[in-house]
Amino acid sequence: MSSGDDARTRILRRKKVAEAMEAAFDNEMDTFRRILEEPGRDNITVPLEPHKEKDDSLLGEAACGNAIEIVEYLLERGANVNH
Repeated sequence: MSSGDDARTRILRRKKVAEAMEAAFDNEMDTFRRILEEPGRDNITVPLEPHKEKDDSLLGEAACGNAIEIVEYLLERGANVNH
């Protein structure tokens, strides 16, 4: 894999994480579930936990948006409440 491929993968992952964060905050469960469960043609997955300690988490974003169903979904899948 070339460094161009690595950069492309990082960009695609950041975009997908941003989409998941927005869906979590907006309580869009169908969209959120699709983003997390279907890697798509680019085969990019969204991790439950942030890559870096300082980054926002999906769980925190859902909690801020009062998205109870998404919070429960994440906790059932092992999201860490300390991130």
